[in-house]
Parts: sequence; C-alpha cells; structure tokens
Amino acid sequence: MITFPFNSTDYAFTLEDSTITFSSNVNSFFSVEIILKYYDFYSDVEHEKTLNYKIPIFSGKAKFDVGKIIHRNLANYQGDFSEGFQYKTPIVTFKVSEHYNNVQTIPEILDVKYIAGYQPKMFENNIGLLDPNPHYCRVTPNGNINVSFLLSEGSHVLKILKNTREITSSTIVATGLNAIYTKNLIVSDYDASPGDIFKIILEGTSIFKEVGVYPETILSHQLLYVNSFKLLGSLELLGDFYFPDEYDQIKHLYKRGLIEVLEIIETTSVNTIKINTGSILKSQVVLIDEILNSKKAFIFNIEGEFLELVPISKKRTGLDSSKEIYSYDLDFRINKKRDA
Repeated sequence: MITFPFNSTDYAFTLEDSTITFSSNVNSFFSVEIILKYYDFYSDVEHEKTLNYKIPIFSGKAKFDVGKIIHRNLANYQGDFSEGFQYKTPIVTFKVSEHYNNVQTIPEILDVKYIAGYQPKMFENNIGLLDPNPHYCRVTPNGNINVSFLLSEGSHVLKILKNTREITSSTIVATGLNAIYTKNLIVSDYDASPGDIFKIILEGTSIFKEVGVYPETILSHQLLYVNSFKLLGSLELLGDFYFPDEYDQIKHLYKRGLIEVLEIIETTSVNTIKINTGSILKSQVVLIDEILNSKKAFIFNIEGEFLELVPISKKRTGLDSSKEIYSYDLDFRINKKRDA
C-alpha cells in the first residue's frame, strides 16, 4: 500500500511534509521513479531530470521524504531580476511500484505541481503570499520591496493602496505554469513620506502585504537575497558598514635540524563586508534567518559598487521578549568580479 501526502490538484511545497508512506505484508521492496520537469527563471525551456530510488521495508512499513530532494533539484535564481512571473511551475511525476519475487506491480502514477519553499502562512484556495514575513515591514522613502504571490489559474487584480486610497490597479492572468508573480514596490514612485502606509492586495482575497514608510537615514542600501521560496527577497539596510581585511595563508611547517620552521607558501586576500541592518521590526527578525541561510545575495551602491555576496555570519540573537526594535551586524564574503 502506498500513501501520498499530496494530490494532483493542489500545490505541494518542497519544504513541507512530503513523506510518502509504504506498507506491505510480504517480503518486498518499493521502487520510486521521480520525473522532474522544471524551468529556469524567466525561461520557457523545459528541463527534465529522472531520479530513481529503492525503498526497503522494515516491519512492514517505510517512509520516504521527497520534498527536500525536489527542492535541491529545482532551478536557482542566477541574477538579472525582472518584475513579473518568475519561474514556471515544476511538475513532478511519481511512479511507484512494489517488487516481490522478481514481480513488479503496475506502477502507481501521480503528477504533482510543486512550489519551492514552505506553504505560505497567508494562503487560501491555492493563492498565497510567498514571503517568510507575512506581517508589516518597514522601508524609508529611498527604499523598495519585492512582494511575491502564488496565483491560481485565471485573472487576478493586484492593487496598491496608499493610506487606504487606491493608487494603482493591474490585471494579472495566471496559468498552470505561470503562477509565481513578483511585484517590486518602489515607494519613491508614489511620493512616499514618513508615516505613509502602503498595502499590496489581491482583490477578492485576504492576501496582502503591508509596508510602512519610516524616516530616511543617512545610509540606505538595498540588500537582495534568495529566500526559502528560491525567490528574490529584499531588505533595506540602514546601518554602517566596513570592509574588514582578511587573509588566507597556505603554510608549510617543517623541521630544519631540530628547529621547527614555518614557511608561507601563498597569501590571498579575502574580500568581506560587515554591514548593520539598522533598526528593524520584530516581525522582520525572521528575514535575518532567511538571509543567513541564503546561498546568494546582492547589494547595491556600496561605494558605487554592485556586490555579489555570500552570507558568512555564524550566529545571531533571536527574539527578545523585552524588545520591539532589533538590529544586526551581517557578515558577507564578496564574490570577486575579476582575479586582480
């Protein structure tokens, strides 16, 4: 007997429970063939991977978690962000058979629409806000924010409200393949001032994102990072930054007679940056965890440069019941653009 935790109608999410369970009364094993059809960002070219697994049975039962396997094999964001639909919906076909005495049962086949990440906290009728922080967030008049949605098939009206007044409205037509849509809200396009509240909503649903405008500061840098949905999240950093000097050395330790001698074979500089977030809200602390777990990040206009970054911070202080405002020092290694 085979039990799937998902179906062919609703979206499944790679970081949620995707455990297939097996049971058998005979001395058998199961085979699982996973056929993954997926797309790069902003591409119509379909890629296909086939993964095969054998599942042994112990005491008549077995479990197989496929979600993280699928997550690892989906396309990753590579750069050159574009507002609109991000990547086409991956389709995963499961073919599961039982094997007993060299006889294979007829495969049980299921096609599933998978989305990278956890099921959104704000989610209804296959429509959701693809944001690790579904709550209120802050920007300054110089900032902007990426807001991503998962859409069901059909037409959707995306509205932006400023202080409860509608300022824009656009229609998005989603399909089974084009379902992940990102809106980049640049608050300066709407004459934002401290105290303004923006709300991005999907008409006819309870799905929305609320953004508050805080006073501008001396420093403002836009950090973009790949979040758990494999989408480009954003956080405006308002604190100080500096570039620590770090060096890696290849060393050779040997003995000259009875004396131990250290020789430096090669020294290379390691480009890093430490930057403070400035004050962020309690609801935004979850984004720090997302940033530290991200495999890729980007920051704009640091000394006139666009930097590609990899997070290297080792720890952070979590939620503190006595605080409503937090700030963090973030450490990144800078990927060089040239070897010079």
